[in-house]
Amino acid sequence: AASKSDTVFLPVLENAEKAAKLRSTLGVFERSKFFFNLPGSLLESIQAGRYDVALRDYKKGKYLLESRPGQLLPSSPGSNTDIQQKRIFDKVWSAVEKTMDQMKAALILLELSTSDKPIWVYFDSQHKYILQKVKTVYEASLAKVTEQRSRQLPEVAQPERIALSLARGINSLDTPSMEATLAKGTGYDVWQSTVELVKSLSEVMGSTVPNFWKIAKGYMEGRYKKPGAQPSGRSPSQCRTMVLDIVRSYIVLLSEFFSLSDMAASVASTKNATLPKFLPTGSDSLTACHYLTRILGEMTDSVNEILGMEVSDETNAGLRSLLETATWKFEETLCAVWLRDSQIFFHLETWEQKPEDRSTTLYLGRMHQFQKYVTTAAYKIASGLTDATSTKQRQIPAEFSNKITKSFLDSLYSFLDGLVHLASDDSPIAQGLKVQALVEESTGATPLFDLTKNDTRLLLVISNLTYLNESLIPVMLNQIQSSFGIVMDDA
Repeated sequence: AASKSDTVFLPVLENAEKAAKLRSTLGVFERSKFFFNLPGSLLESIQAGRYDVALRDYKKGKYLLESRPGQLLPSSPGSNTDIQQKRIFDKVWSAVEKTMDQMKAALILLELSTSDKPIWVYFDSQHKYILQKVKTVYEASLAKVTEQRSRQLPEVAQPERIALSLARGINSLDTPSMEATLAKGTGYDVWQSTVELVKSLSEVMGSTVPNFWKIAKGYMEGRYKKPGAQPSGRSPSQCRTMVLDIVRSYIVLLSEFFSLSDMAASVASTKNATLPKFLPTGSDSLTACHYLTRILGEMTDSVNEILGMEVSDETNAGLRSLLETATWKFEETLCAVWLRDSQIFFHLETWEQKPEDRSTTLYLGRMHQFQKYVTTAAYKIASGLTDATSTKQRQIPAEFSNKITKSFLDSLYSFLDGLVHLASDDSPIAQGLKVQALVEESTGATPLFDLTKNDTRLLLVISNLTYLNESLIPVMLNQIQSSFGIVMDDA
């Protein structure tokens, strides 16, 4: 009987215990869910104008944090878990305070006065504060970029060093380590500090302007006006002007750093673009592709966020112009460094034969990989597809299409010049294998002929030229024509 009762009742008791534990866990989860969702729920309440709900939830969250933190996530006082949880709570609450600060400031000022002058005190002080914040963050970020640039050694700009960096980058293409390798190319410290500069400015804009504009827009719509309040005599449209001032400061600083200029004037110029000052010394085109798309992505996200606020036509026009000129500048920069690298690409010839066609060398395959990657990156920049995972196809403006096509052809001419150079007495291998030794170290290639003889090199170069003309160039031309929707004869 005892055995039967155990068989019947023990599972019931165990299930009851499990249910009790589950209810306890769900209770903790519900309390934690409220707290961790608080920054988002407060923002939703403020956007909907439900300030009483926002204030109630804020007080509830503050009470839980200060008096009952153990109810949120149970832990032993003084333990590592307790310390980590406190750090998480502090981070969440910091986001809560940022969301509430601007709302409280505006509402308190309005509540204390029978006129709307206090709200203008708030607008003026916030306007001044944001402008100063943008300037301070820019100057601090610029100092870091300058410091990283000063640490660069001048010898990294030597063609041999750039060729070595290119070889490493090309070997990583289409491998899992590609992004990590390109991100560590020559000058990556300067590139990363440049990304941080743009990111920091964008974060300032994203954390201040939207909240400022929400309160300003609410005031312009009469949401905060008290019955019988005396007008201050200032036009509500000044709020738009204040946002425009902030946006202009953002545009001016980025334009100054990247030396942005009018796109129409740049397109009309027949001169080849020179390497800009913001490009790190010795940076190769593959690393430039990686970072230029990242930087443009940061700028695009920030600009689109502010455009979505629909402040004014003038503000939107300025932001769109910033994005247009930045895109063109980055395209020019990529094309300039692309041409420079094409002119020194012959240093990557290791004279290693292709297994499937021993009359040609692996150099042509590396050149094809290089052209394909840079052309794709140039298209992504022109089309705004800065997300590495994006597979969309977009039509790009004719100015960009022409620029990329011309750079592609110029680079091909440079490759042909390089092949001629390889057959001459000035070939790196004829000068003592100095550059080849560096490239071989990174690729594992080993010359299989007596390449000090001009005739041997000449035969291999002629064979490469034949393969390039009959097979590789037609393939590359078809790829670029299908990608850009052009006929090369018209380019």
